[in-house]
Amino acid sequence: MASLAASSSRDITTMKTRVERDSDERASEPATDIEIETEADALRAERRVDALRAGSRSEDEEDELKSLERALVRWRA
Repeated sequence: MASLAASSSRDITTMKTRVERDSDERASEPATDIEIETEADALRAERRVDALRAGSRSEDEEDELKSLERALVRWRA
């Protein structure tokens, strides 16, 4: 388990993530697979998505954004 720190203006919180790396089969997909386990994690993920969308992103941040968006779709399904 890896942890993804999500910060707000008042505090820093942590949500659990599962990281899977697969260099050959899914090279076009982000390297991080995030699994949302609680409503609190979903809220943190939504805030992080909003923050990432608000500014310019590095390649790693773009991967993080895509992974969070996929995790939120799975959570809402």
